Amino acid sequence: MHDVKNHRTFLKRTKYEDLHLEDLFIGNKVNVFSRQLVLIDYGDQYTARQLGSKKEKTLALIKPDAVSKAGEIIEIINKAGFTLTKLKMMTLSRKEATDFHIDHQSRPFLNELIQFITSGPIIAMEILRDDAICEWKKLLGPANSGLARTDAPGSIRAVFGTDGIRNAAHGPDSLSCAARVRRFKNILILVLFLNVDIKVKHFVTAEVGQIYSADVGVEKTLTFCLGLNCVSVIHLLSELVTWLWSE
Repeated sequence: MHDVKNHRTFLKRTKYEDLHLEDLFIGNKVNVFSRQLVLIDYGDQYTARQLGSKKEKTLALIKPDAVSKAGEIIEIINKAGFTLTKLKMMTLSRKEATDFHIDHQSRPFLNELIQFITSGPIIAMEILRDDAICEWKKLLGPANSGLARTDAPGSIRAVFGTDGIRNAAHGPDSLSCAARVRRFKNILILVLFLNVDIKVKHFVTAEVGQIYSADVGVEKTLTFCLGLNCVSVIHLLSELVTWLWSE
Protein backbone atom coordinates (compact mmCIF):
# COMPACT_ATOMS: atom_id res chain seq x y z
CA MET A 1 0.00 0.00 0.00
CA HIS A 2 1.53 3.29 -1.14
CA ASP A 3 1.16 6.63 0.64
CA VAL A 4 0.68 9.06 -2.26
CA LYS A 5 1.04 12.17 -0.12
CA ASN A 6 4.37 11.22 1.44
CA HIS A 7 5.64 9.19 -1.55
CA ARG A 8 6.46 6.13 0.48
CA THR A 9 5.25 2.61 1.14
CA PHE A 10 2.77 2.56 4.00
CA LEU A 11 2.11 -1.17 4.21
CA LYS A 12 3.58 -4.30 2.65
CA ARG A 13 1.62 -7.51 2.23
CA THR A 14 0.84 -8.83 5.68
CA LYS A 15 -1.87 -10.59 7.67
CA TYR A 16 -4.32 -8.33 9.51
CA GLU A 17 -6.70 -10.16 11.83
CA ASP A 18 -9.28 -7.36 12.20
CA LEU A 19 -10.01 -7.05 8.46
CA HIS A 20 -12.43 -9.50 6.87
CA LEU A 21 -13.61 -10.20 3.33
CA GLU A 22 -17.11 -8.97 4.13
CA ASP A 23 -15.62 -5.57 5.01
CA LEU A 24 -14.31 -5.09 1.48
CA PHE A 25 -17.07 -3.37 -0.46
CA ILE A 26 -17.11 -0.06 -2.30
CA GLY A 27 -17.97 2.87 -0.08
CA ASN A 28 -17.01 1.19 3.17
CA LYS A 29 -14.44 2.57 5.61
CA VAL A 30 -11.89 0.25 7.18
CA ASN A 31 -9.21 0.84 9.78
CA VAL A 32 -5.81 -0.71 9.07
CA PHE A 33 -3.09 -0.18 11.66
CA SER A 34 -4.80 2.99 12.96
CA ARG A 35 -5.22 4.44 9.47
CA GLN A 36 -8.76 4.92 8.18
CA LEU A 37 -9.19 3.97 4.52
CA VAL A 38 -12.17 4.57 2.24
CA LEU A 39 -12.75 1.95 -0.46
CA ILE A 40 -13.61 3.95 -3.58
CA ASP A 41 -13.12 1.50 -6.47
CA TYR A 42 -11.72 -1.88 -7.48
CA GLY A 43 -8.03 -2.06 -8.34
CA ASP A 44 -8.56 -4.13 -11.50
CA GLN A 45 -11.23 -5.93 -13.51
CA TYR A 46 -10.49 -9.31 -11.92
CA THR A 47 -11.18 -7.93 -8.44
CA ALA A 48 -14.31 -6.21 -9.74
CA ARG A 49 -15.62 -9.50 -11.12
CA GLN A 50 -14.82 -11.42 -7.93
CA LEU A 51 -16.17 -8.89 -5.45
CA GLY A 52 -18.59 -6.83 -7.56
CA SER A 53 -21.60 -8.98 -6.72
CA LYS A 54 -20.88 -8.83 -3.02
CA LYS A 55 -22.04 -6.16 -0.59
CA GLU A 56 -21.55 -2.60 -1.81
CA LYS A 57 -22.92 0.90 -1.35
CA THR A 58 -24.42 3.17 -3.97
CA LEU A 59 -26.12 6.52 -4.30
CA ALA A 60 -29.90 6.86 -4.46
CA LEU A 61 -31.43 10.26 -5.23
CA ILE A 62 -35.09 11.13 -4.87
CA LYS A 63 -35.74 13.99 -7.28
CA PRO A 64 -37.88 17.10 -6.63
CA ASP A 65 -40.99 15.63 -8.27
CA ALA A 66 -41.05 12.67 -5.88
CA VAL A 67 -39.88 14.17 -2.58
CA SER A 68 -43.49 14.25 -1.37
CA LYS A 69 -43.54 10.46 -1.88
CA ALA A 70 -40.21 9.87 -0.13
CA GLY A 71 -41.75 7.74 2.61
CA GLU A 72 -43.28 5.33 0.11
CA ILE A 73 -40.08 5.15 -1.94
CA ILE A 74 -37.91 4.46 1.12
CA GLU A 75 -40.32 1.71 2.16
CA ILE A 76 -39.91 0.12 -1.30
CA ILE A 77 -36.13 0.38 -0.96
CA ASN A 78 -36.20 -1.33 2.44
CA LYS A 79 -38.49 -4.11 1.23
CA ALA A 80 -36.06 -4.74 -1.66
CA GLY A 81 -33.38 -5.70 0.84
CA PHE A 82 -31.41 -2.45 0.96
CA THR A 83 -30.12 -0.91 4.16
CA LEU A 84 -30.35 2.87 4.28
CA THR A 85 -27.05 4.06 5.79
CA LYS A 86 -27.10 7.82 5.09
CA LEU A 87 -29.81 10.34 4.20
CA LYS A 88 -29.76 14.10 3.61
CA MET A 89 -32.23 16.54 2.10
CA MET A 90 -30.66 19.41 0.14
CA THR A 91 -31.19 21.83 -2.73
CA LEU A 92 -28.57 21.89 -5.48
CA SER A 93 -27.17 25.04 -7.05
CA ARG A 94 -26.96 25.17 -10.83
CA LYS A 95 -23.19 24.59 -10.73
CA GLU A 96 -23.54 21.58 -8.44
CA ALA A 97 -26.23 20.12 -10.68
CA THR A 98 -24.10 20.71 -13.80
CA ASP A 99 -21.09 19.04 -12.18
CA PHE A 100 -23.21 16.13 -11.07
CA HIS A 101 -24.65 15.56 -14.57
CA ILE A 102 -21.31 15.89 -16.35
CA ASP A 103 -22.11 12.79 -18.44
CA HIS A 104 -25.02 14.68 -20.04
CA GLN A 105 -23.05 17.76 -21.12
CA SER A 106 -23.68 17.14 -24.83
CA ARG A 107 -27.31 16.10 -24.48
CA PRO A 108 -30.01 18.46 -25.84
CA PHE A 109 -32.11 18.06 -22.69
CA LEU A 110 -29.33 19.21 -20.30
CA ASN A 111 -30.79 22.67 -19.59
CA GLU A 112 -34.23 21.24 -18.89
CA LEU A 113 -32.67 18.60 -16.62
CA ILE A 114 -30.64 21.19 -14.68
CA GLN A 115 -33.65 23.48 -14.31
CA PHE A 116 -35.74 20.59 -13.00
CA ILE A 117 -33.19 19.14 -10.56
CA THR A 118 -32.59 22.59 -9.02
CA SER A 119 -36.29 23.47 -8.82
CA GLY A 120 -36.70 22.09 -5.31
CA PRO A 121 -35.13 19.88 -2.65
CA ILE A 122 -33.77 16.43 -3.38
CA ILE A 123 -33.07 13.58 -0.99
CA ALA A 124 -29.64 11.97 -1.27
CA MET A 125 -29.25 8.52 0.25
CA GLU A 126 -26.49 5.98 0.63
CA ILE A 127 -27.92 2.46 0.37
CA LEU A 128 -26.27 -0.90 1.00
CA ARG A 129 -26.85 -4.49 -0.10
CA ASP A 130 -25.30 -7.23 -2.21
CA ASP A 131 -24.78 -6.04 -5.80
CA ALA A 132 -26.32 -2.70 -4.80
CA ILE A 133 -25.64 -0.77 -8.02
CA CYS A 134 -27.26 -3.35 -10.30
CA GLU A 135 -30.17 -4.06 -7.95
CA TRP A 136 -30.93 -0.36 -7.49
CA LYS A 137 -31.02 0.13 -11.26
CA LYS A 138 -33.51 -2.74 -11.54
CA LEU A 139 -35.67 -1.22 -8.83
CA LEU A 140 -35.58 2.17 -10.59
CA GLY A 141 -36.64 0.82 -13.98
CA PRO A 142 -36.01 2.48 -17.38
CA ALA A 143 -35.01 6.16 -17.31
CA ASN A 144 -38.13 7.20 -19.22
CA SER A 145 -41.12 6.76 -16.94
CA GLY A 146 -43.45 6.18 -19.89
CA LEU A 147 -41.31 3.26 -21.05
CA ALA A 148 -41.00 2.06 -17.45
CA ARG A 149 -44.79 1.77 -17.16
CA THR A 150 -44.69 -0.63 -20.12
CA ASP A 151 -41.50 -2.61 -19.44
CA ALA A 152 -41.29 -2.47 -15.63
CA PRO A 153 -44.70 -1.42 -14.28
CA GLY A 154 -43.75 -2.05 -10.67
CA SER A 155 -40.57 0.03 -10.76
CA ILE A 156 -40.09 3.31 -8.90
CA ARG A 157 -39.96 5.39 -12.08
CA ALA A 158 -43.10 3.73 -13.43
CA VAL A 159 -45.07 4.39 -10.26
CA PHE A 160 -43.79 7.83 -9.27
CA GLY A 161 -42.30 9.36 -12.44
CA THR A 162 -43.81 11.34 -15.30
CA ASP A 163 -41.37 11.29 -18.23
CA GLY A 164 -37.65 11.04 -19.09
CA ILE A 165 -36.70 14.09 -17.01
CA ARG A 166 -39.24 14.02 -14.18
CA ASN A 167 -38.61 10.38 -13.41
CA ALA A 168 -38.67 10.40 -9.60
CA ALA A 169 -35.25 8.98 -8.76
CA HIS A 170 -31.67 8.44 -9.90
CA GLY A 171 -28.82 5.98 -9.48
CA PRO A 172 -25.34 5.43 -11.01
CA ASP A 173 -25.29 3.29 -14.15
CA SER A 174 -22.13 1.31 -13.42
CA LEU A 175 -19.26 0.72 -11.01
CA SER A 176 -17.11 3.33 -12.72
CA CYS A 177 -19.96 5.84 -12.69
CA ALA A 178 -20.64 5.10 -9.03
CA ALA A 179 -16.98 5.65 -8.22
CA ARG A 180 -17.06 9.02 -10.00
CA VAL A 181 -20.26 10.00 -8.22
CA ARG A 182 -18.70 9.13 -4.87
CA ARG A 183 -15.96 11.61 -5.72
CA PHE A 184 -18.49 14.38 -6.35
CA LYS A 185 -16.95 16.62 -3.73
CA ASN A 186 -19.53 19.19 -2.74
CA ILE A 187 -22.42 16.79 -2.25
CA LEU A 188 -21.22 13.34 -1.32
CA ILE A 189 -18.06 13.99 0.66
CA LEU A 190 -19.38 16.68 2.94
CA VAL A 191 -22.99 15.60 3.18
CA LEU A 192 -23.20 11.82 2.92
CA PHE A 193 -19.88 10.48 4.14
CA LEU A 194 -18.73 13.16 6.57
CA ASN A 195 -22.18 14.28 7.76
CA VAL A 196 -21.04 17.91 7.57
CA ASP A 197 -23.56 20.67 6.86
CA ILE A 198 -23.47 21.67 3.18
CA LYS A 199 -22.99 25.35 4.10
CA VAL A 200 -19.28 24.74 4.77
CA LYS A 201 -18.54 23.18 1.38
CA HIS A 202 -17.32 26.41 -0.21
CA PHE A 203 -14.88 26.98 2.64
CA VAL A 204 -13.47 23.46 2.40
CA THR A 205 -13.15 23.62 -1.39
CA ALA A 206 -11.38 26.98 -1.23
CA GLU A 207 -8.97 25.72 1.39
CA VAL A 208 -8.16 22.37 -0.20
CA GLY A 209 -4.49 23.27 -0.70
CA GLN A 210 -4.06 24.14 2.95
CA ILE A 211 -6.03 21.10 4.04
CA TYR A 212 -3.75 18.89 1.97
CA SER A 213 -0.72 20.25 3.84
CA ALA A 214 -2.56 20.01 7.19
CA ASP A 215 -2.25 23.75 7.79
CA VAL A 216 -2.73 24.59 11.48
CA GLY A 217 -4.90 27.62 10.69
CA VAL A 218 -7.30 25.46 8.71
CA GLU A 219 -7.51 22.95 11.54
CA LYS A 220 -8.40 25.73 13.98
CA THR A 221 -10.99 27.18 11.60
CA LEU A 222 -12.62 23.79 11.01
CA THR A 223 -12.64 23.17 14.75
CA PHE A 224 -14.51 26.44 15.23
CA CYS A 225 -16.90 26.13 12.24
CA LEU A 226 -17.88 22.51 12.79
CA GLY A 227 -17.73 22.35 16.57
CA LEU A 228 -15.40 19.35 16.47
CA ASN A 229 -12.61 18.50 18.87
CA CYS A 230 -9.01 18.33 17.68
CA VAL A 231 -9.00 14.55 17.17
CA SER A 232 -12.20 14.71 15.09
CA VAL A 233 -10.73 17.47 12.94
CA ILE A 234 -7.64 15.38 12.23
CA HIS A 235 -9.88 12.53 11.03
CA LEU A 236 -11.95 15.01 9.00
CA LEU A 237 -8.85 16.41 7.32
CA SER A 238 -7.62 12.91 6.57
CA GLU A 239 -10.90 11.97 4.89
CA LEU A 240 -11.05 15.22 2.96
CA VAL A 241 -7.56 14.62 1.61
CA THR A 242 -8.47 11.07 0.61
CA TRP A 243 -11.61 12.10 -1.26
CA LEU A 244 -10.62 15.46 -2.70
CA TRP A 245 -7.45 14.01 -4.21
CA SER A 246 -8.72 10.56 -5.24
CA GLU A 247 -8.82 11.22 -8.98
